[in-house]
Amino acid sequence: MERTRAREQETYHEHMALSGAHICQIYTSETERRHAVRDFIGSGLRLGERTYCINDAPADAGLEAFLDAQGLSLSRAEQAGSFIPENSREFYLKDGSFDHERIYRQWAEIYADALARGYPGMRAIAELRPEMEQLGGGNAIILYETKINAVFQATPPTRVVCQYDARSFSGWTIMGVLKAHPLLLVDRKVCANPYFTPEHRMSSH
Repeated sequence: MERTRAREQETYHEHMALSGAHICQIYTSETERRHAVRDFIGSGLRLGERTYCINDAPADAGLEAFLDAQGLSLSRAEQAGSFIPENSREFYLKDGSFDHERIYRQWAEIYADALARGYPGMRAIAELRPEMEQLGGGNAIILYETKINAVFQATPPTRVVCQYDARSFSGWTIMGVLKAHPLLLVDRKVCANPYFTPEHRMSSH
């Protein structure tokens, strides 16, 4: 069991070493979501990257203990500015609007600030809001996720996991965002996404 878990972590870190990694997680339980958050934050802090956690979920009581077991301190990381929690509603829906261009600029600014402060890279694990589908329709989310690939590829090393609760979005939207991400997070492992469709092919359909 330990050997299997070690190999899973090795695979996870191999993929997370990719520059401009844009990863999709479709989850159906709080356990899945929390495992992803814990693994991702732990990996980022271990690599010395500035690490963001963007969601509205209640604080994960087990996160600090999970990191402590790896010799990492969440409280010290937050005090030092290497771990930054953000509210997903404020991040994505500021002033009640789903403004793609504002969010693209926001990501670029976050990345630039991380490098200016001496971090070797930036990563974020972000919960996408169901209200985004209601405000702009599923197509608006798919368009955002498709175009953000170019933003992340232009700012290496950037690594972002987009989390979607399959119970809160339409099947059409879930399939669309699945096609927009080059990588998937499945069973705590990051892998190439066989459903990924590049932007030029998405726009031609």
